[in-house]
Amino acid sequence: MQGVADMPGPGGTVTGCERPFNVSANLLAVWSGNQRNTVAGMVSRLFLSASHGRPSSRAWLQFAAADLEIVDLALRHDLGNAAVLAKLLEALEKTLKAYLVSRGWPLRRIHDVEALLQEAAGYDSALQEFVPVVEPLAEAYFEGRYPGFEPDETSLPELRQIRADLEPLLQRLRTAAGS
Repeated sequence: MQGVADMPGPGGTVTGCERPFNVSANLLAVWSGNQRNTVAGMVSRLFLSASHGRPSSRAWLQFAAADLEIVDLALRHDLGNAAVLAKLLEALEKTLKAYLVSRGWPLRRIHDVEALLQEAAGYDSALQEFVPVVEPLAEAYFEGRYPGFEPDETSLPELRQIRADLEPLLQRLRTAAGS
């Protein structure tokens, strides 16, 4: 994975930013609650670009790559559930933000991947072809995260297919963002 050095066991060193830092297994394992917000805040401050205090597209790509590494690890070990789907959606969100930031898009707090894809299509209309891939993913994520919905359980083969279907979009965005 670009940006995280290969090391025996979990963890690694995040590079490509002003101040490289080690990522421990504990840091990678923090997923929820106040700890996640604290860790996310600390890590995002380390990745702020010098210009206008905004995270660089490279930083967004590194965060997305870390999310995808977790997804791929889970899928290799036959772990398929709503958390894997959520992490996949987060990787897509961060990759879209990397692309948009690389185009001069003013960063804002948004997590709607459909809206982000539409913003990206404003810079490259060919990205519209990926709407049919992204829409069901966003719907499944929403239904699985909020009460009051009867979410369909996404099976392991379906998760693997979703991951494979997203790869062309992710690759195109990474390439265009300068990865």
